[in-house]
Amino acid sequence: MLGVYKDIHTQDDLADLSASLVKMTIEVALGAEMEHHLIPKAQAR
Repeated sequence: MLGVYKDIHTQDDLADLSASLVKMTIEVALGAEMEHHLIPKAQAR
């Protein structure tokens, strides 16, 4: 992930990286939320 910073040369590059990070964060959060709701409580224990 740190190598990505070398590719940032313009404001558009930074905006693209920011959008990608937000997208990844939301996907992980929603995945965890769905997992929480879909796993039966007996399995969670």
